[in-house]
Parts: sequence; structure tokens; C-alpha cells
Amino acid sequence: MASEALHAVRDGQRLDQRAWIGPASYVLRFQEGSPFYIGVRIRNTGKTPALRANAVIDYTEGVGQFTKQGMVFRHKTLAIGTVHPGADYTLNMFGTLPLTAHDLAALRAGHHTIWAYGRIEYSDIFGSAHRSWFCVELDRKLTEAASCDCCNDAD
Repeated sequence: MASEALHAVRDGQRLDQRAWIGPASYVLRFQEGSPFYIGVRIRNTGKTPALRANAVIDYTEGVGQFTKQGMVFRHKTLAIGTVHPGADYTLNMFGTLPLTAHDLAALRAGHHTIWAYGRIEYSDIFGSAHRSWFCVELDRKLTEAASCDCCNDAD
């Protein structure tokens, strides 16, 4: 009984002290004549460093609802390393082609949208591996992104 209580206290302290990495904010640039840009600023909101962090970010275009099956990663995983408590790191992603006036009008009209999504993996100082998933959908003003109905999770 005392051993179980001791383990519960230890687990609670580890949960409180561990690293927690997730998206903190987004930077969006959609301009005619340039590929779009989406920057995802991730942050360690935990109390200890995140070790061996890496991330991958990608996007897809379409209509309707985004599902986890749509998370296809075409880009390479980016090695980040150690992310200290309170530290930010920006994941940068660019579209492949310059946007036309027609592209921008279609996005603003809601004929299709862009979803940006990613995965962050890291270890805490206690040796446990963790993973965070994120997904955002571009709004019609092309200035903000809102969380998708799926695919935002952390362990």
C-alpha cells in the first residue's frame, strides 16, 4: 500500500516537472505572386528541457473535413535537439508554387482550404518518449488558423 502511494506521488511529480511541447502560435503569409508561408511556433511549456526533439510539418489542400488519414508527411523530419523550458522554435513551411489571384479568390470564397499539420516527438528528462500532434485550418481571411476538429493531441 505504501509502495503504491509512493509511486503515485512520484508519477505526479514527473507529470508536473516534465517537458510539454506543443504549438503556441501561427504565422501566415498569403500573397499573390509568392508561395504561401505557414510558420508554426512551438513552445516547451514544461518545467524541464525536452531532449532529442524532432518535428515534421506538412499541408494539404481540399474541401470538407480533415481526418487523420489525410496526414501524409512528404517532408523530411527536422532535428531540433534540446528545447529548454519556455523556449520557442519555429517550424517553417512554404507552398510549392506562387499563388495566383485565382488561388487567393478560391481560398477566400471557401471553394477549398489549406490544412497545416505536424508531429513533434521528444523525450523528457525521465527517459519517457512523448508525441504531440497538431492540425490547423486556414480561415477565409487568410490571416488566421483555427484548430482542426481532429488531430490535436499530446501524451
